Amino acid sequence: MFLKNLKAYVEMCSQNSEIRLSELQKEEITNHLLKSHEFVLFVIRCYLHLIGAISLAFFQSHFYNLNYSNRLKIRNYFKIFNSALWFIDNLFHVIISTHKFGNENIHRIKSLESNSSALENDDFFEFLVIGSGPAGSVTAAKISEQYPGNVALLERGKHFSIPENKHPGEEFSKKWENGGILSTFGPEIISFASGNCLGGGSEINSGLFHEPDEKFFKSWSDTYGTRNLTIETVKPYLKEVKQITNVDQNSDFVNFENTFISTAEKMGLSWDKLHRFMNDTAPQSRKSMTQTYLKIVVQNSGKIFTNTNAKKIVFKKGLWKVKVDQNGVNKIIYCKNLFLCCGALHTNSLLLKSPVSKGMRKTIRKFYLHPMLKVLAKYPDNIQKMNSDITPLQITEYYPNFIIGNAASSLQFQLMPFHNKKDLTKLIKEHCKNAIVFHTTFSLGVGKIYNIPFIKDAIPMYFLRKSEKDRINTGFQKLFTFIKKSGAEYLIPLTKSTEKPIYLTKQQADKADYQNFNGHNLSSVHIMGGVTSGENKGCVVDSYGQFHKHENLFVNDSSLINTKLLKNPQGTVLTIALRNIDYFLKNYN
Repeated sequence: MFLKNLKAYVEMCSQNSEIRLSELQKEEITNHLLKSHEFVLFVIRCYLHLIGAISLAFFQSHFYNLNYSNRLKIRNYFKIFNSALWFIDNLFHVIISTHKFGNENIHRIKSLESNSSALENDDFFEFLVIGSGPAGSVTAAKISEQYPGNVALLERGKHFSIPENKHPGEEFSKKWENGGILSTFGPEIISFASGNCLGGGSEINSGLFHEPDEKFFKSWSDTYGTRNLTIETVKPYLKEVKQITNVDQNSDFVNFENTFISTAEKMGLSWDKLHRFMNDTAPQSRKSMTQTYLKIVVQNSGKIFTNTNAKKIVFKKGLWKVKVDQNGVNKIIYCKNLFLCCGALHTNSLLLKSPVSKGMRKTIRKFYLHPMLKVLAKYPDNIQKMNSDITPLQITEYYPNFIIGNAASSLQFQLMPFHNKKDLTKLIKEHCKNAIVFHTTFSLGVGKIYNIPFIKDAIPMYFLRKSEKDRINTGFQKLFTFIKKSGAEYLIPLTKSTEKPIYLTKQQADKADYQNFNGHNLSSVHIMGGVTSGENKGCVVDSYGQFHKHENLFVNDSSLINTKLLKNPQGTVLTIALRNIDYFLKNYN
């Protein structure tokens, strides 16, 4: 019953958005929605059960048997719950759009996985790494080089191909955690991204390389008493990271890049073109972890187990006991040295469920995002190709308060918050190739993780102070001015409160158009923090990631970054992970 009603609601939403779907696409979208966060799925179930009951009461028929008109009548009964209804309908609209306008198949790959692929109860490993993102891949690779055949790596997701297009629907469904349907649950609702595949975030992100600076390391060291953490001490590791980056060769944005650079120079703004984790050939291919460090693990006889979720860790009789779920089967395995590299939120959540976090839970439950607001700008001429990548140009003039850059700009991303704005949707569809999405990104706020009984997924909350919201509005104003100076005809803030474009060619398009603007829809692609690293009292781990209170337990991922970074963290995460594992190997007996 629930699945039939879910599919019927997909059909209704697609008809309402004037999007035609094949039966196969309806099935794909329905299955995608079933991967939602457990709490989100609970809300959808309750809503559809209520709709089903009303359908039987008023029409003496199941909701899935009704025609479009009657389905819409029932849906409209819930208009009194406008905000909640908007979020549900917009969720369906976003998933429908990603599959319709970003249609590309990705396929399963097994070449890097362990030949045995199945763990056995009581399996023992000298070194066990949980998580295969940038930090986990580096950690396992370096251990495997010194101790061939003695390291195992666990990954919750599976290994899939990297798509040619930017974020097709199947990538969200198969490679993103919860199918990409992730957000904080208040008081600030911020959607965010997390990888759930072999290679982690490196397989789904844009691969931008921001080089960390001395100020960042000094702030980290001063705050937490971290030893030997300076730009000089990390230079060897930073050099290794740079070797897998290159200058972007993407030619799909030549017109936009020329406009971006000329506007920045005309306004006297500092800008940068970032290196990326890409090969130096055109068309470029990504240098993700499955293409780099995970191959080293396999070459050195390391074992990689996918579809394996670590659920709990306990220290027992000098060994780490790890409860895992592999392919739906619970198993217990053991190791001598345990490295948590699951990424912020997941490492934190795993620690919070374990006795090892006693006395440190208040710190560990924290996390930090880089909130980002987005604006669509329309130009007189074609400025992009659909489903192409981004350009790595950024305005750095306002750093460290915020940066301005380009976000994914295909049609599905232009339409995201406008499922109930038909005139706006029509306008965007007509001019999608003449439009580009800008972002302004900040390092603001703090999150907290809550674990609720009977809900396996952690509940993340996020908090912004009024002064931080004021800074977001300032960033929007600066972005408004940049877009106006760049020759755009109009802009559309990508937020549910937008009713019409802000036209920039008229004299009245001035500060009044944005000073009173509110209701930004925020998103984020960077998650950090929670595990403080240093020698000061209260730090969870020492200067190199080893737990202060427990032997042979290490954290080596983005949860170590508790200092404001703002920059894309992948390069910093790799650099710190290389530093920490090098120290461990030099001192391991």
